[in-house]
Amino acid sequence: MLTFLTSLGLLCLHAGTYQPGENVAVVGLGGVGVCAALVAALYGTRVHAVDA
Repeated sequence: MLTFLTSLGLLCLHAGTYQPGENVAVVGLGGVGVCAALVAALYGTRVHAVDA
């Protein structure tokens, strides 16, 4: 399950054209959001995560 969530976050980052050092906003820190934030951080981006 964790592999699927991580790959979903990776897919979202591939859909955009993020470069290391850019800002990435993740809205919602459920399972998918946390994995997307972690993958974005591994890409070298500055992650801004928001959860309501």
